[in-house]
Amino acid sequence: LLSRIRTKPMSEFIPSAAMFYTDLESLDGLTTPTDYGSGIEYADGIVNSLFPDTNIGLQIGMWLNGTYGCSQINQGKMDTNLKVLSDYLQTNQFSAIFLRLGYEFDNPFFGYHDPQVYASAFQYIVQYLRHSLTHTSLSKTKFVWHSWAAPRMEGVSLQDFYPGDSFVDWVGISVFQQLYPSSSNGDNGYVWGGNYADIEEVLDFAKMH
Repeated sequence: LLSRIRTKPMSEFIPSAAMFYTDLESLDGLTTPTDYGSGIEYADGIVNSLFPDTNIGLQIGMWLNGTYGCSQINQGKMDTNLKVLSDYLQTNQFSAIFLRLGYEFDNPFFGYHDPQVYASAFQYIVQYLRHSLTHTSLSKTKFVWHSWAAPRMEGVSLQDFYPGDSFVDWVGISVFQQLYPSSSNGDNGYVWGGNYADIEEVLDFAKMH
């Protein structure tokens, strides 16, 4: 059966969007390759080498370095870096940019221990880019609030982290083990990586906003 299935070579495959990770402090990997430890990250390389002359989008996972990094942003100490980011968003060749600011902000291991500081940093970045980008560049830049859809710090809600409807274009979630049957087998229903109920919580929150 498999031998009768017509497959296309990878050279003919064009994704709707590609994924790329960087951090606001260094912005490594935008125009030159870098390796954070999980393989090469290179935004321009994706469009120039892998998919030249194509119409694909880019999803940017933007690490904000926890509460400390968000505090730096709120104090204006990262404005120079935001200018570099803004310039890149103005000149890139992607058809759309999905900017995941402080992705998995509610992951207890990621250091966003003060939800309001994170929400304020999200707002700061959005406001900066709205003022610095041209209308064309801004129209293709989407600001994504991305939950890890798994247990958070005790006593903290999604609403605590939320920057507000006027700052969020898309709500994103991480889906890893939550859909597997084993995800419901934790002690008293608790699974560190979450289960389907955690996904539903974020989806329900998104519907309300």
